[in-house]
Amino acid sequence: MLIDKKNHLRSREMQQMLSQTPIWTIRLGTVVVLLVIMIFVSISWSVKYPNVVKEQIVITSNSSTQIPNEYVGVITLDAVNSDKIKIGQDVNMTLDNYPESEFGILYGTISHITSLPNKSDELKLEVSLKSGLKTSYGRQIVVGQKATGTAVITTHESRLIESLFYQFRGVYE
Repeated sequence: MLIDKKNHLRSREMQQMLSQTPIWTIRLGTVVVLLVIMIFVSISWSVKYPNVVKEQIVITSNSSTQIPNEYVGVITLDAVNSDKIKIGQDVNMTLDNYPESEFGILYGTISHITSLPNKSDELKLEVSLKSGLKTSYGRQIVVGQKATGTAVITTHESRLIESLFYQFRGVYE
């Protein structure tokens, strides 16, 4: 018999039983931890988000065609950041004079990229507007000579788990 601090008598069997964690508790804890990890991995595998490049855009009437009311967007991009940009990529545009919350956005695709940079080491990207000047809210925008705004070019989509483990690639290579 053992006597603890409060002068309670306890047998060795009772002491041993109180000092051991029950096996079912360990198993349940392990199962819960594994389930949480599996849920996290499955969510991070299925969640995708776009990698984007954000630049200024100028929308003007297309002078290369004789079609009236045809507009084109021109993006000036630093040549250093141009390796991700390819013809056919989607571009979402908001115009400075037309708030996105009220008018929506314009959709387009990159239709032309200049092959050589200019003297300022910049490339010109030409964006064709998918629905002309009709926004995502169905509103028609009126543009005079030109309109400026912001273009978001979607370069590619990544999975969340790829971006989490991307930081560790250099460690193992």
